[in-house]
Amino acid sequence: MKFLISILSLSIFAHAGQVFKGYAHFKVKPEFVDQFRYEVGKIIAPTRKEKGCISYEAYQVVNEKGAPINEFVFHEIWKTKNDMMIDHKEKAPHMIHFFSKVKVGEKDSWVESFNVSGLEVNQL
Repeated sequence: MKFLISILSLSIFAHAGQVFKGYAHFKVKPEFVDQFRYEVGKIIAPTRKEKGCISYEAYQVVNEKGAPINEFVFHEIWKTKNDMMIDHKEKAPHMIHFFSKVKVGEKDSWVESFNVSGLEVNQL
């Protein structure tokens, strides 16, 4: 069984109506876990200040004994899909830097696998 631990404190939000909820899962090569965690720590605060960001949380998965493993998950809530996918993922300088370091999909990538998904949802 796997569990999650927060990399940084959770954000509390209050927002009603339709929003875009994103989820990302990274499986990191074991030799890059510390570097990956460090780089993740640098993107959280600036992301939370971005236009349209309601909530941005990052976690490192832990095993049943409480030991961190080489998997990370991100839960994101944005006012619109464009805020998340274009303004954040493609245009934010801190994200451009992050993806240049982790090199998803490249031969020298820090990442074994990367999955991302999102849905427009109604906040309850």
